[in-house]
Amino acid sequence: MAEERFSPGQHIHLYTLEKRIDSGGMGEVWKARKTDQACVAIKFPHLQYSHDQRFRELVRREAAAQFNLHHPHIVAAEAVLEVDGLPAIVFYYVDGPNLEQEVYGPDKLIDQGTPLPLDRALRIAAEILDALDYAHQNCYVHRDVKSSNILIEKTTDCAFLTDFGIVLNVAGPRLTRAGTVSGSVPYMSPEQITSPMTVNLRSDVYSFGVVLYEMITGALPYRVEPGETTDPDFLIKEKHLKSDPAPPSSLNPVIPPELDRIVLRALEKQPDRRFLGCGDFLRHIRELDSARPSSGSARKTGPGTRVVISDGLLKPPPAPAPAQVPAYAGPPAEADREAFSQRFARWLPWLLFGVSGLIVAAAIALRFAAGK
Repeated sequence: MAEERFSPGQHIHLYTLEKRIDSGGMGEVWKARKTDQACVAIKFPHLQYSHDQRFRELVRREAAAQFNLHHPHIVAAEAVLEVDGLPAIVFYYVDGPNLEQEVYGPDKLIDQGTPLPLDRALRIAAEILDALDYAHQNCYVHRDVKSSNILIEKTTDCAFLTDFGIVLNVAGPRLTRAGTVSGSVPYMSPEQITSPMTVNLRSDVYSFGVVLYEMITGALPYRVEPGETTDPDFLIKEKHLKSDPAPPSSLNPVIPPELDRIVLRALEKQPDRRFLGCGDFLRHIRELDSARPSSGSARKTGPGTRVVISDGLLKPPPAPAPAQVPAYAGPPAEADREAFSQRFARWLPWLLFGVSGLIVAAAIALRFAAGK
């Protein structure tokens, strides 16, 4: 049996490890405490990546995204450590399960989970869609939106988007090699499978459509049925490309027709048939029932009826308090300078046009005054 790399009580820089909370193919995540006793989560890459320069660049981009995206529903990073020659990212700690565990239970031993109440599912959807829309406006495409990358804080029931490990900064060069598929198969958009070099923000729309489907039905839209194949990943990819998902209401009859239409539009095969972006997706969620009562009560209704959503549940999240925004001015800002330059270049012609107009108007006014 291989010796464990880390252990509870081990000190790393200013942090003391408490327990491992996750482990995967890329690395492991530990809960730790700082010297001031505040809890953090530290993501350590596996040692096998110590000489992989492409992987180190992916970690740098992940850190850049989570340092620079200051949103109340995105898990923020506070530091990058050098551990065993590899970069390890320190995140603010969210005390609670991930969304996958909320649907299927802590061990996910089953493929059919329990749907969340509609009002709760739509509130979580609003929080995460707002976070994704904010990321897109800042030139970041997540590319790995899935239920296990959404954390639910126990004390507040707020949702937080995390794990920007394969984030795409559309303002910089793409690191995805031709023929390389990035993402998690059950949540992949068709274009992630067939043409990953063309992926844009509408891929996140599709992936969150899968998450919303999962929240309101307790199941994924595409899954392997018993006896279908010995290669589940291949079959699920084929279904993403060629099969139409069953309407969510066929699995959960309390789902209203409006929500069926929203989810199925997010899951369109062609990107241009989906919502324009996660902001457009969110707007349709908020408009589920334009006639909801002013009392803002939330209720679950029977088959084929409308669902009334609380105004308080779906209003945009408040801006983060300044004290909660981590101060960081390190190397990850390089990509953001590129993004700013690109946005400035788009607006520069309009700015010059406006200034020219003001100069012409002033000249006409002066000439008119002189004529008097």
